[in-house]
Amino acid sequence: MQINLLDKYVVGKILSDVESQQNKERKRLEWEAYQCTQGELRQYVINKLQALFPKNFRKMRVSDISVSKKVNDKLAKAYSIAPIRSVNSPSQTLKQELEATYKDGKFNSAYRDFDSAFNLHRYGLFWLDYDFSKQNFRPMALRPYEFDVIRDQVTGEVICVILNYPDNEITRWKSYKVDGDDNSYSVSDGINQIISESQADSGAESKVFALWTNEQHVVVVFTKKQVKTASGTEYNYAVNYVPLPGNAEMVNPLGELPFVYKQTSTSIDYPVMNQITAQTINFNILYSDLLTAATMQGFGQAVLSYPDNSEVKEIEIGYMNAVKLPQSMEPDAPKTEFKFENPSPNLQGQKDVYLTYIKQVLSEHGINSSQAISGDVEQFASGLDRLIANADVQWAIQLNQECYQDLEQEVFQKIKAWNRLLGNNIFEPVESISVYYPKPTVQISDTERLQNIEKLIQLRLKTRAQALMMIDPNLNEEDAQAQIDAIDGQARQALAALNG
Repeated sequence: MQINLLDKYVVGKILSDVESQQNKERKRLEWEAYQCTQGELRQYVINKLQALFPKNFRKMRVSDISVSKKVNDKLAKAYSIAPIRSVNSPSQTLKQELEATYKDGKFNSAYRDFDSAFNLHRYGLFWLDYDFSKQNFRPMALRPYEFDVIRDQVTGEVICVILNYPDNEITRWKSYKVDGDDNSYSVSDGINQIISESQADSGAESKVFALWTNEQHVVVVFTKKQVKTASGTEYNYAVNYVPLPGNAEMVNPLGELPFVYKQTSTSIDYPVMNQITAQTINFNILYSDLLTAATMQGFGQAVLSYPDNSEVKEIEIGYMNAVKLPQSMEPDAPKTEFKFENPSPNLQGQKDVYLTYIKQVLSEHGINSSQAISGDVEQFASGLDRLIANADVQWAIQLNQECYQDLEQEVFQKIKAWNRLLGNNIFEPVESISVYYPKPTVQISDTERLQNIEKLIQLRLKTRAQALMMIDPNLNEEDAQAQIDAIDGQARQALAALNG
């Protein structure tokens, strides 16, 4: 399947689909999912409370426990320990170049971002760009609200990538004008807008797009025009190309897409959206009810009852004050009474229901633990944290790492492609790299660590210098031995002083 990005009709059809309401809604939901893990959950909960309780939502106590962030942070641990990358070659120069490439480009940081996006959204795009000013690679993990892809319906191969910019102010390169438009724009590859600026400003209304295929790369201004006709209002779309400095023919000099796309399912379409965000908002709606009910118990509702012919003009209450209530003179009239009524909701029953719900949600996302959550309101959040912390999700992390093995290999091929473009063929003899993900170590106390080291020394499996290096990993063997010699010297001096 070939796509000609120099055909305005083809580009207009693609961007019309990108701007469709269905696609905008997909991006809005993915944006909401990301925001709820970045400290903006409270506003989404308030919006939902307002829809449910339009008259009373301002009086409610709002819960904003970000279950989605806790779950995502627990699962996104594939790069918590930087993997070891190597090449099957005796050349030290090749190994040093590989290490310098990944270190200078901060690849591990980009892979951690991708891991987080992949676990939350279930798909993501890895973009490998090159910074010519700094002479190093610039890897970036893009989230679903920042891109669209077109895939071959037979093979599933990505054949076109579309990035949308938040507005028409595209930085970094010179200004330009397009035919038929009096406005001035500035052109860039969009990195500053998508990555550096406030992502809250990016939305489905942006009209500047960058598109890539293996052969072509274009930046276009996509304009939606409203037209009045006899049959009603219609919309026409206009596509205007942005001149690219040094690339008048709008070719992709890399000869392949500078992107790697990964998703959890093997379907040609996007995977089913992760429901953890909706479940998090729903849980906080329920828990807001509980917090509000618990708070109401601390306040009494004043209740005054009196006969029809009795009039109470003013009541004064407070410490050491007696409430004076006028009584009716009628012999059979009821008494005038004043009291406080306290609501008595079944808080324990509510808590049990909510705890069952959140446990089922966590289990659905692979978070299972024998740790119990306390029913006490003040202990619930810490109990939830302990439950998630004690859950064994190593199986999920390993599944991700298997997927990321393919991601690493494909990204390495992009590195080779960029190097060929730059005239650097140092990695050409290397077909692939080996990526080893270290297994996480069990967290133990300092006392247990010292006991284990003592046993290793007793069994003659470690020297004293090696044992000291286990305690302080920043020491090399020479420094560790020097410290031991200094300690032994002080011990000998103290013993000599005692012997007189």
